[in-house]
Amino acid sequence: MANINNPFGFRPVKMAGGAGAFPTETLKTTSAVTIYEGAPLVKKADGTITNASAASTALFGFAAHGVTAVTGTRQDIAFYPARLGDVFEAQVQTGSNVNLTEAVGRVAGISIPSTYAVLVIGATTSVLQTVGIHPNSTIDLSCPILRVVVSKSSYLGVP
Repeated sequence: MANINNPFGFRPVKMAGGAGAFPTETLKTTSAVTIYEGAPLVKKADGTITNASAASTALFGFAAHGVTAVTGTRQDIAFYPARLGDVFEAQVQTGSNVNLTEAVGRVAGISIPSTYAVLVIGATTSVLQTVGIHPNSTIDLSCPILRVVVSKSSYLGVP
């Protein structure tokens, strides 16, 4: 199947250690922030969550739905915790051809080129690690979907 450039952010695939539905939790966003579904998230010192960036050194979760910024408002957002060992999938950044070596065992980071976050193979922040390629993706073509596990997490449970 040919790959198409249709990024969707990160979506859950498999929980570590078992089956079942992925749990979601809810926290407040920082004020006036837009978060897209599937966006990687970080937790701030004040207890709110916001979009992660390419420079983030650990992830807190992934947005289960999106919210649109409202000035002066902290909104509730459901998210999938970034727990070590949980498997997520996302598209690799445009222009990156992926072979089997890169699809398994390589470190990865994130980039947010537009509205949806994508994977960056070999990124220096290495918050994720590749564990496989989506069954409908094709190696050596641009924009494949890879499966990853969280390798650097700041999630310790929500107080």
